[in-house]
Formats: sequence, C-alpha cells, structure tokens
Amino acid sequence: MKYFLLTCCCLLVLCSQAQSVKTLGDNGNATVLFSPPLKHLQITSPYGMRFHPILKKRCFHSGIDLRASHDTVFAILSGTVLKASSDNGYGNYIKIAHGKGYVSTSAHLSKIFVKQGDKVKAGQALAITGNTGLSSGEHLHFGVSKYGQPINPLPFLAELAYYNNLLIEKQIIQIFKTVKYVKF
Repeated sequence: MKYFLLTCCCLLVLCSQAQSVKTLGDNGNATVLFSPPLKHLQITSPYGMRFHPILKKRCFHSGIDLRASHDTVFAILSGTVLKASSDNGYGNYIKIAHGKGYVSTSAHLSKIFVKQGDKVKAGQALAITGNTGLSSGEHLHFGVSKYGQPINPLPFLAELAYYNNLLIEKQIIQIFKTVKYVKF
C-alpha cells in the first residue's frame, strides 16, 4: 500500500509537470513526447483485485479509474489506433498500440474522435469521457498492457513522465551550451 501511495504521489506530480511540456524537434517544431490521459488525475479505483461496484464480487481490475466529467481524453504516446469500438463491459473504448508491445485502453467514453488505423500523436484529443458499458458513473477507465498482459498503469505513466522530464532537462542544457555570452 505504501508503494501504491508513493507511486500515486509521484505520478500526480510528474504528470502535472508534463501536461504542457514540449520539446523542439530537429526542424524546430514543438513535439509532445508524453501526455497524461486527462488534464486532472484523481484515481477513484486502483489497479488489481477489488470489489466490483456493479457485479458485487471481487474481480481483477485491469486498469485504473480516473474521476472525470465530460473531460477530453488524450493519447499518452504516439501510436496507431487498434480499435475504436463498443462492447458490454467497456462501453465505447479505444485501444492504441504504442510499439514495443505496449497498448493503452481508454474506456466508458461518450464520444470517440478517432477510428481504427488512425495514427495519433502524444497529447492528441481522442475522445470525451462518459458512462457507457458496465459503469456505475462517469469516469475514465485507463489501462495498459504489454504483449497482451495487463500491467499497472501508474508506474508506467510515472516512468514516462520521468523520462519526458529528463529529455527536457537535456535539451535545456544543450540550448545553454550553444548560447554565446556577450561581455559588457
């Protein structure tokens, strides 16, 4: 539990810093490397075993639930939309392949802006949160899998935010190295 709380605190701090972080590409254009799935992150149900509020039994929860109210859902990384569909459990959902076996899932959506096969960039608006499928109220179910196996999204997001911030620091150092100082 201590690890979970520490991870949550680190994630919220890093993601709040990463929301507006951009880096300059080789062509001088700004590029978002990583984006949290929502602008504001408040976890209402963690990853792992839990008591399901609708099924009324203990079940494995393959992601995290984030508080939301008609909020825009963003792509966490660049990738390709594998599915933009609907089913009884997830309701309206999107699955995006990000490479190296990683797939993110955003579910219970009210509106979807992308379709299967679309290429998306980190920070791109994908959908609007909702209350579709097996859901007790509006929220975003956010999950990550690696080679088909669900993983805890919190450490994954925290690592992405940390890596993103390291790249930004490295870029700032490079910029300062190229500055020519003028003596007065």
